[in-house]
Order: sequence, then C-alpha cells, then structure tokens
Amino acid sequence: MADKFKHGKQAETYNLLGNNCEEKSNEIATGSKFSNQVSSFGSYVTSSISWLMKLMLKFGIQFCKSIKPFIRGFAHISVIASLMFMVDRIVTLKNKLKKGLICLKCYEKEQGKMMTSLIFCLISIGISVTYQVTGVYFVVSTAIAVVLPFATSLVADLFMPLIQPASKIPKPVVKRCNMVQIGDVITFPYHGFYHEGVTTMVSPYNTNDSQKVQLTLVHFNYPGFFGTRTVVKEVFFFDLKKENVYVYDFSKENSINPSEEVVKNSIAKCGDQNFSILSNRSSHMARKCKTGKTDLKKLPFKKATKVTDLSPGDVIDFRYYYMSHEAVVVKVEYPEAIKCSVVHYNYAGVFRTRTIVEEDFIFKLADQNVFVHDYNRCNVHPPEEVVKRAKSRLDEQKFNTFTNRSSHLARWSKIKQ
Repeated sequence: MADKFKHGKQAETYNLLGNNCEEKSNEIATGSKFSNQVSSFGSYVTSSISWLMKLMLKFGIQFCKSIKPFIRGFAHISVIASLMFMVDRIVTLKNKLKKGLICLKCYEKEQGKMMTSLIFCLISIGISVTYQVTGVYFVVSTAIAVVLPFATSLVADLFMPLIQPASKIPKPVVKRCNMVQIGDVITFPYHGFYHEGVTTMVSPYNTNDSQKVQLTLVHFNYPGFFGTRTVVKEVFFFDLKKENVYVYDFSKENSINPSEEVVKNSIAKCGDQNFSILSNRSSHMARKCKTGKTDLKKLPFKKATKVTDLSPGDVIDFRYYYMSHEAVVVKVEYPEAIKCSVVHYNYAGVFRTRTIVEEDFIFKLADQNVFVHDYNRCNVHPPEEVVKRAKSRLDEQKFNTFTNRSSHLARWSKIKQ
C-alpha cells in the first residue's frame, strides 16, 4: 500500500487541511482518511469564533443601550425637520395661491394632503417623545406618512363633490376688475370660510386709501427649501398702517442712476439665477441697479407712511418670509377693488334661519382672495339667464348643509341640468 501511494497521483499534492502527512498515514494504515490535528484545530477555531461572537454581542448590547438616547434624538430631529419642511411647503403654496399661480381647486387638494401630513408629524412627535422608538414605529410612521395624504385626497375627491358641487371646478384667483362679469359664480371669504355666490352686478370701486399701496417689485424670490432663487417681477400689497416699508436715501452717494434707468436695469435682471447669499442676493442686485456698485454700506432711510412716499426706481426694505429683504420698485399704484352684488345664502347667526339674499360686497383684490369659477367645459346658461335664475330664489329658506347650500344654488343657476 505504501508503494501504491508512493507512485499514486496524490503523492506530491500536499495540503495542510485536506492531504497532510497524518491523513495520508491514517489512510495507509486504516483505509480511513482523517487527521486529529485538523480536527483539534477546527474545534479550536470554532470555539474561538463562538467566544468572539459572544463578546461582540455583549459589546453590541451595551453599545445599543448607550446610543439609545441618540436614536430617540435622531428620531425627534427627523420628525421636527419634516414638520419644518411641511410648514414651508404650506406657506409656499399659500403664496402661489395669492399670486394666482395656482387655482383654488388645486390649492385645496394640495392643502388637504399637506395638512394631513402636518397633523401626522405632530402626532409622531408626541409618540416619539412619550414612548420608546422602535423599528416598527419607524416602519409604521413611514407607511402612514406616505399613504395617509393620498388616501385623504382620494376620500375627499369621492365625497367632497356631494356637499360642495363646485369643488371640482377650476377657480382662478381674481387679480383685475375685468376678470369678474355679471352672471359669474365666485368664491369669496365670508365669516371665516370660503363661500359661493352668483354675481348680479359688478363695478370698479375707487378706494384711494393713501395708506394702502400695491407695488410691483423686482427681487430675488424665495421658492422654498429646494427651489432655485430667481430674479422676478412680482406684485406686493402693503398696508402702510400695519407694515413697515423703508425707502433708502441715496442722495449722499457720489453717483446714482436716474429712476428710469434703475427700473430698466432691474427688469433686465429678471430670470437671473446666480444667487449667492454672500455676494449676489436681492440687496446686492438692488444696490447695483441704483448705483452700479454692490456695496452694502449702511444708508439713511425713511419709513413710507403713504403712497406718495414711494416712486419707481426706489430701493426699499420690507419683511419677506419674516426676514429683512430689499427690492427695486418698478411700479406704484392703488390696489384695485370691485363692488359686487351677490346672490347667496346669508349667515344671520347660529340660531337664525339662513335665507337667500342679494347683498353688496366690496372686494379689495390685493389682500382678499376672490376666485371666479371657470365653466368653459360645462353647458351653461347665458349670463342674463343665470342672474334671472338666481334672483328667482330670493327669500328662500330651505338651507341644508349637505344638499342645499350656496354652492348648490350657484350650480343650479349656472349649469344647464
């Protein structure tokens, strides 16, 4: 047998673990291939690994206990960051609505999703503070945070039209007097809620309040946390009795551009996205349009108290998203207002009967959100017929929150059934 293995194929293929001298000797002597040394070494390695794993597990448990507060802290920070981001999105959405960049229908749909997420964020903060934060909590939180807003939106889409027939109608915000005509259905603020009515008379209304001003400004806008800041021309409304607007005095500067050139320079900047908080923000842009330099030296200023204190070409400072902000004035005007006669279900108090009445309202378009319903895709009555149908139900007292409110009246008056 020794000669056989001496001349066999495996005579020269030595392997410490699988073909060593002991294994070969045992195989020659007994016919069984085994090695006590390898077996002993294997047992030693196995026991060493087991001891190491137990040691690591022990340290792992101790480590997890030590970082438990940090895990909870991270959870709190994450939820609070989500909360701040949600609030920022809601503020941005409201700003879009005010500027007419989004209709009321789309606003209400998005606001519903955001408010659901906001409420859940607040609940999450309470849970994470009160109870131990676990993996299950994170999984459930994430699932609900994603699913709940969409589920809420779906439910709202299904049931809202039943009690609010105009909920699916696009509603552009009214920014100019000529956007509202006789026979239109409008949505307007009424006792703290949005309310529908049919217009029977529309006319411009001249307020000429010297302490209320509408300014067209050029500045770097704020589009939200993840948006790109851009130089835009934007309309702002200011109530100078309540808000602080300051006009910078450049009279002592060596050279300043004429007002017409300041306006021209600022409008030419529109579309610029090279924003830098250190070297190219609104204040730098405004100063350069005025003087040709971007120096942010301290300048004298005066508070604007009436419309005549402001002129095109002025550089002003005002509060923008709760921060001091500079911009170039390109247009100064009185805010537009309209007087409308509206047929609607009135509100006479909690215990009084609601009645369909024709009532006059004055809407200041700069600081009141008024929306006109867009029925282009519907088969509607002519304006005169809409007015006639609405007035035919004056003095009616059949109000019902779910089936016969102002929204139902407006739909019945406007759309051919």
